[in-house]
Amino acid sequence: MSHTDNKPCIVCNGTKEDRTKPRIADGGHGFYPDCDACTASQPSIWLQTYEGKQLRIPEWNHDAISLNETATVLSRICRFSGRTRVFYSVAEHSLRVAQCVADLGGSLFEQFYALNHEGDEALLGFDPPSPMLKLLPDLRDLKRKAHESYMRRYGLPVEMPAIVKRADLILLATEKRDLMLPIPEGTEWICAEEPLKERIQQTLYDPHWRFVVEWQRLAAELGVFGEEMNPCIAYAVVPKQHVETSVPVSGKEPAAAVNNEPYRDRLPPEHLRAVWEAWEERESGLTDFRGTTYRGTFYSGKRDEEWRPMAEITTWFDGSPGWAFRPVGATWAEVEALAAAAAKP
Repeated sequence: MSHTDNKPCIVCNGTKEDRTKPRIADGGHGFYPDCDACTASQPSIWLQTYEGKQLRIPEWNHDAISLNETATVLSRICRFSGRTRVFYSVAEHSLRVAQCVADLGGSLFEQFYALNHEGDEALLGFDPPSPMLKLLPDLRDLKRKAHESYMRRYGLPVEMPAIVKRADLILLATEKRDLMLPIPEGTEWICAEEPLKERIQQTLYDPHWRFVVEWQRLAAELGVFGEEMNPCIAYAVVPKQHVETSVPVSGKEPAAAVNNEPYRDRLPPEHLRAVWEAWEERESGLTDFRGTTYRGTFYSGKRDEEWRPMAEITTWFDGSPGWAFRPVGATWAEVEALAAAAAKP
């Protein structure tokens, strides 16, 4: 960031004119990591993202923020800094907060905000505990800047809506009750909201995919379109398995969470294939559809890397009622909701 336009910097609020002042050692403005003049003789501070991009700190540059990046990182960060009885991701927390906002009567915008409210942690790469933030003002300031940049990336206000704050506290109380051991004897923990009546009995399987699907559904409903609306943005990067692991909150035994969606005869309708790429054929295995092309495993168990014209199989599948498909990584209802949203003018 060069500050050549003399506009305030989104990170430090300084301008080009500020950079002409002497350094703090000489009674001036001090060191600004985002300013070319300040960093000319300093090593750049940055992280490499999951997608292989440069994430500059504390600028939190927008070109390194994406849906797939956010879903991937949040699905790998454990709430309460990993101190839960079983792994429970920030992505799942975000999904549950968004659902809570919906249950409280929140608008689609407020649900979308709730889903994105932990976006700063996708930039930081961890879930800093509140007590730590109280002790470390620099970390608190870094988190605030990450939050501001993430929200601006998607045109969202920096100030969190009141209903999202409430839902966040409700889930905090619920997660503390259901996912952690009792507090130490002689200590006290108080939350401003009561937990949900319904307990978290089992963590969600594949929160990464659920986060992507819900993000795209809400964005489509709100009329937000662009590169993030590629329904298969995650599928091209993260291989999808037939069976995911879902861990009961008891932590005693992992349980297989198989995709239980029913198969439907013949090819999935074109309007559904247009919004969802990953499908499973009952007999031959995984099949991907993208535009006018397809690729599949077809009994071999190994995905064909070559995309082939749909014309090769359209007659074959449509003419054989024995073929049946179901979506991978989403329910029929979720895919149909995406298609309905995409069909809106």
